[in-house]
Amino acid sequence: MTAARFEGISATASLASLKGSLPEKSALVKEGSRPPEALFDWEKYYEKEQQLKNVLANTEASVGAAHPSVADILNELGEFYRKYGKYYEAEVFLERALQIRTMKLGIKDPLVSDSLATLAKLYCNQGRFTFAEPLYIRALTIKEKLLGIADYQVIKLLNDLGDLYLQFPAKMSKAKLFYQRALTSGQKFKGIHNPQLAASLNGLGIIAFTEGRLEIAKQLYQEALNIYHALPLEDQTLAEIYNNLAVYYHQQRELDQAEDFYLHALGVGEKCLGPNHPQLAVTLTSLAVFYQEQQRFHE
Repeated sequence: MTAARFEGISATASLASLKGSLPEKSALVKEGSRPPEALFDWEKYYEKEQQLKNVLANTEASVGAAHPSVADILNELGEFYRKYGKYYEAEVFLERALQIRTMKLGIKDPLVSDSLATLAKLYCNQGRFTFAEPLYIRALTIKEKLLGIADYQVIKLLNDLGDLYLQFPAKMSKAKLFYQRALTSGQKFKGIHNPQLAASLNGLGIIAFTEGRLEIAKQLYQEALNIYHALPLEDQTLAEIYNNLAVYYHQQRELDQAEDFYLHALGVGEKCLGPNHPQLAVTLTSLAVFYQEQQRFHE
C-alpha cells in the first residue's frame, strides 16, 4: 500500500502523538459517507467565475488585449480553473498570460516566474511532468536571483520541484534534496508556523514511507500536522497529510485511526476543491479499498 500526493501522486508521520484530539467525525463527515456537496459553495464558485470574466472583459476593453494588467487577470482565471479541476480552461488562460508577460515584461521578471510556476503546476495536475520540470526550474532560477534562498516563494518552488521528482522512482534522491533545501530555508524564514515547512516534512515523510522507514514517516507526517494545528489552516496539503497518516495506520491495521484520517482527508479535500475534483480520487480510492477489505460493501 502506498501513500499519495494529491497533485501528482505520492504517499503516508510524527514526533509525538497528536496534540489534542482529532475533531469529531461529525465535524466533517458522517461515518462511512462522503462529505455532502453542501460543504462546497457552488453559488460562490459561479459568482467568482463570472466576476473574473467581467473584470477581464472590462480590462481588455480599457487597455487592450496584450496589456500586462490583462495577463494578471488571465493568470488569476487560469489558477481559479486549475484549482477546481477544469484543466483545459486553465491551460488556455495560463498560456496566454505567460505569453503576454514574457513579451511585455521580459524573461527575468518575477511575474514571468509566477506564470511559469502556475503553468508547471497545471502540467503536474495533468500528469505532464516532463513539461513541468523545465518551467519550474526557470521559475526557481528567476526567484532565487531576485529574492535569495530564504524567501517564501523560493521555498514553495523548492517544494514544488520535490513534489515533481517524487513522481519518478529513479529521481527520489533529487526529490529528497529539494525537500531538504526547502526545510532548511523554511526553518530560517518563519519557523514552525510556516505551512511550506509542513509541506517539506510531508514530502520527506513520503520518501521515508516509500523506503520502508515507516516510523520515521509517521513522525514526519505528525510533525507536519502539528504545524497545521498551530496555524490553523485547511488546504490541500493538510488533506494530503491526513491521507498519508491514514495509509500508515491502515497498513499497521489500526483501523479506527485509519478511518478517522481517511474521512478527514476527504472532508478537507472536498471542502477546499469541491466534490467532483479529480484529485479527490486518491483518497476516495483508498477509502473504497479500506471498506472493501472489511466487507463493508454498502459504504
